[in-house]
Amino acid sequence: MRSIKLSLCIFFIALTLPLNTFANDLTKNPLRQGRIITDLDISLATGSVEADDTLSTDIDSDSYRVDVVASYTVIDNLALGIGVLWDYSNLETKNQYFNSEVKDQTFMLTAVGRYFFMESSQLRPFVGIQGGIGKSSSEVDDVDMDHDVYMLGGSAGVAYFFNDNVAIDLTCQYSKTWFKDSDNYEYTEDMDGSDFLIGIGLMYAF
Repeated sequence: MRSIKLSLCIFFIALTLPLNTFANDLTKNPLRQGRIITDLDISLATGSVEADDTLSTDIDSDSYRVDVVASYTVIDNLALGIGVLWDYSNLETKNQYFNSEVKDQTFMLTAVGRYFFMESSQLRPFVGIQGGIGKSSSEVDDVDMDHDVYMLGGSAGVAYFFNDNVAIDLTCQYSKTWFKDSDNYEYTEDMDGSDFLIGIGLMYAF
């Protein structure tokens, strides 16, 4: 599944970059200094997690993610902001003794930075960085397990501005996540993992 999503990401970026040939120049840079940018993204992610236990437990995950960010252009084309993230994951846990499926929900507060290129074009490639801190909860055999969560990721994508205010964006992101045991359940362990996501979003600039 990861290879399918990676292929889709490469395909869509390759498809959208030639659209710059048909993009019209904007009268003003929509990402000029002093603007407030709101962004709603919906993403699919796939990844893997390794538990810090004696059983060499590996966890494969497929996730659905909603990310809302409000940012400010501190200089032309550079937007810094904060956001909230909700992630719902299907986890398949495997070791030498058992296989199980677990549902997990994560809520995070995030800090985001993005830099946009090709200032005079409607089609704007960008690179970004995102960090976050939050909580995750899951249930196994009627037992709730909780973790403190820390995340750091890098992204690349393209945004297409229809006018000075409205744009859609396509994003690919790779991130590392650390899960720290925060409950008293004896089988809950620290974990760390990585995931790759592709997402589509709607931007509005004030």
